[in-house]
Amino acid sequence: LAQLGELEQRIAELETMKRTLAHLAHHCHGDQRPECPILDDLATTPPAKPATARRGPERRRPAR
Repeated sequence: LAQLGELEQRIAELETMKRTLAHLAHHCHGDQRPECPILDDLATTPPAKPATARRGPERRRPAR
């Protein structure tokens, strides 16, 4: 259940990113203007926290 919760959280984050990118792309004229809503948004948004390594359950070595 914990893994399911993590997966649902990641899906929600990706859906948010998709909506944001779609909005920015819709407002991008794709011409040679110096204004770019995508770059402007990236310049004002703080960087995301680095993802921590996702590891599976610890595997224990058999006792000797």
